[in-house]
Amino acid sequence: MIIQEGTTQKYDRRVRALKNKLRRVQVENIYSPHRWNYLYTCANLLHLLPFKEMDSEAFYRSLLYHEHLSILDRKMLPEITGRICYEGDLEFLRDHKKKGFIFCSYHFGSFHSLLYVFAKYGMNLAVAVSSQAYRSLAAEITADVRRFCAEKNYHMNFELLDIGSHAGSFRLLRRLKQGYNVLIYLDGETGNPKDERCEKWTSVNFLEGVLQVRKGIASISHFVGAPIVPVISRREPDNGITIHFFSPIRPEKETDVNHYVPSTTRKLFALLEEQVANTPDQWEGWLYVNKMLSAKKYPLHYQKRVANVETTKTYCFNKERYALASDRKHHFLFDKYYYTSQNITSEILELLAETGQQGGAAKINVVRKEILEYFVNHQIFIEGD
Repeated sequence: MIIQEGTTQKYDRRVRALKNKLRRVQVENIYSPHRWNYLYTCANLLHLLPFKEMDSEAFYRSLLYHEHLSILDRKMLPEITGRICYEGDLEFLRDHKKKGFIFCSYHFGSFHSLLYVFAKYGMNLAVAVSSQAYRSLAAEITADVRRFCAEKNYHMNFELLDIGSHAGSFRLLRRLKQGYNVLIYLDGETGNPKDERCEKWTSVNFLEGVLQVRKGIASISHFVGAPIVPVISRREPDNGITIHFFSPIRPEKETDVNHYVPSTTRKLFALLEEQVANTPDQWEGWLYVNKMLSAKKYPLHYQKRVANVETTKTYCFNKERYALASDRKHHFLFDKYYYTSQNITSEILELLAETGQQGGAAKINVVRKEILEYFVNHQIFIEGD
């Protein structure tokens, strides 16, 4: 007798395999292919959550786990609908056929699970994604959604829009005017403008930093007159998924656009901020939020220059600020304060790696005086015990 594996059992098995795979990820190894992503994540934590003590290596593995799990959720959405519950202000379920809503979500938790609610109620949906995501994932995501709807016998008009193109942006506006619902991820990897005075961007306080972010969602809302429904999909400790819909933010005709847009953008990021502060490892943004940082929190100057460094002192590698990385051909010293890296020789790499591991005295006798002075004055070396 052949016993067929249940769908939830299949999902659980895939989750266990994912956890086992990620346990083997090496991030402290300077030659690891994960090294740079890990270092940027550490730097982002240093800038935005400097007072939160955590095991950075364990945090990065958990971050990767949630990132991979969100993809698994999308591909196995038919199998996990029993784990999904939705709550909050569900007024849109009654009104979505009368007018289009802008759903504002984030790369947090099981964000692909939102598709379950939209498909279940037969909502016409256009999802705005970056040009890069559109080129690399459009066909895959569309196929996953169509398979899900076919297996569950759901009927939903679905399309992806390249929000990075003029054609995609105009199509988004047209869809809203046609009564479609639009899903936009507020925290996408869009980078930072060369000129922070650019009218398409605004500044928002986020955790312990300031982000320079696009204000497109709020601008579209005001222009079209469509309400914004913020929505968060978080993972629960029991492996359940809770989708929370917040009350709509409605643009009033008499509201000044110069007030509505930045105010609404700040409100939307404040909702994300609260979730990230509580469960930071569920937010994929740690992998790229440095591209949105508006101002670095550390002063752009060093301590008073030391002209004659004492070679009799014990120096340690400053691991809080600096880190090492290498592809075996090129070696780098990464500054987590300023997100800069500089090429170093294999001899310097070996010296810093050894000093960092031992936490003890540097081999002063093999370091030229000018190099030692550079290390001390740039706080690469700090005095040890």
